[in-house]
Amino acid sequence: MCTSEWEGLLERRLAMLPGSRDPGGGPILVISLPQDPTLHDSGGISATIKYLKTIPSLSARDRGWVVVVDARVCHYRLVKPTVSTVRAALGHLRHLFVVRPEGFWDKQRVDCRKSEVDSQPIYVTVSKLTRHIEPSQLPVELGGTLEYDHLAWLKTRKLL
Repeated sequence: MCTSEWEGLLERRLAMLPGSRDPGGGPILVISLPQDPTLHDSGGISATIKYLKTIPSLSARDRGWVVVVDARVCHYRLVKPTVSTVRAALGHLRHLFVVRPEGFWDKQRVDCRKSEVDSQPIYVTVSKLTRHIEPSQLPVELGGTLEYDHLAWLKTRKLL
């Protein structure tokens, strides 16, 4: 892919790397799913992840990725293909969190308990995400205190 294609994908904010780490030192990747299912782009998410996964150091990547899929506004049917896309693009995952809306999925038949199997999704509300990830390592929109400006990050990446 050429630079303009990468820039176009990154500008869409399909996935972002806010520069935060989990307690074990692994990088945290955030994926925001759209409210409109017609805007979902698994290929774009996969390509964006493949680019973003080259940014952290090899030692950080070896510690395992922590992925947060923000599914609060999307249709539930988008979650499963996104999880599959993430697994295929990243390989080794330390944790995979799917942030669900408060109370919305309570009636759904989804096991929201912490998974014992590596890389199985852990379904949490945004208020409970900070039990798993330090608030200072989460962007504000996910209940954390990390000030992340995607446009500023993108501008810096273009200069490199």
